[in-house]
Amino acid sequence: MSPPTTSTPTTAPVPTTTVPPTQRTATGPLVNYFFGELSVTVKADGSRITQVAIGTLSDGGNYRSVSIDAMAIPILESEAMSAQNATIQSVSGASYTSAGFEQSLQGALSKLGL
Repeated sequence: MSPPTTSTPTTAPVPTTTVPPTQRTATGPLVNYFFGELSVTVKADGSRITQVAIGTLSDGGNYRSVSIDAMAIPILESEAMSAQNATIQSVSGASYTSAGFEQSLQGALSKLGL
């Protein structure tokens, strides 16, 4: 009589699915804001904005423009992150920069479908 054989059950490999990346980046249009030109770059994960930053900034090196932009842009970036849209408050004393930033931001968000 032969010894009983034991077999090891085999399992079929489980198919893997790849989830498409949800992180996207878009840059808004280059906007002339009277003292120069700027564009805004937005990173999003799904429908959530994860980063807002200046994509391009050309203010001609004018001291007043440079100092206004240096003060206003971080505030505008923070406003956009908090609002999670382009409806942001203008920065006092930087109305041209604020308007240009908001216009480019809206363009970037539109490209992302947000």
